[in-house]
Amino acid sequence: MENLLGQLYSVTEVADMFKVDVNTVYLWLKEKKISAVKLGGTTWRIREQDLKLFILEAFEEGRK
Repeated sequence: MENLLGQLYSVTEVADMFKVDVNTVYLWLKEKKISAVKLGGTTWRIREQDLKLFILEAFEEGRK
């Protein structure tokens, strides 16, 4: 989904991208490791730029 915010991904799409369980992505959201917008109920959308930031931070953490 492309819009004013850029590419948006669902929790399932992010889980598939990172080859992790959907519950892992929900945990990352709960722990605020990834920023996202909640659209109501359990519907979340994650911006591409927030995923890039998450990856960069993970690499930096891995270097410590």
